[in-house]
Amino acid sequence: MLKYIIAFIIISCVFAISNIVLSYTNSVKFDIKKTHHGINSFKSRSTASFFQWLKMRMKEGSYPSVNQNDIMSIVSKTDMKLINSPSDLPRATWIGHAAVLVQYRGINFLTDPHLTKRPGPVNIIVSERVTEPAISYHEMPEIDFIVI
Repeated sequence: MLKYIIAFIIISCVFAISNIVLSYTNSVKFDIKKTHHGINSFKSRSTASFFQWLKMRMKEGSYPSVNQNDIMSIVSKTDMKLINSPSDLPRATWIGHAAVLVQYRGINFLTDPHLTKRPGPVNIIVSERVTEPAISYHEMPEIDFIVI
């Protein structure tokens, strides 16, 4: 039961922080002369069609390549002993992409899990990951809940 109370407190904190961030981002100074300004919002006013967008993407070419040595210079081996140990302080481990493993007092939750080689369901459209996830599905500790 204590596990669920702590999980509820963590989720409440996440929502409280997101409300603070939203209240900050909603402090946009409205300027009627700017077509993309709405009252406390930003409005996309793109009139380009899909084909115009596609033409622009073709003209820009492919994404710049990344040297694998540069990538490997910032990647380190995951300390599985640390991941599998209890923590009295909140701990976050970046898994890759937008996935983060958050651990606190025996509660493990995962944000936006993405552990496959490609970020989409169709392999020919999207490119492969540049690095493997820091923790594989099989190495993952028992997850109490997932936040998407």
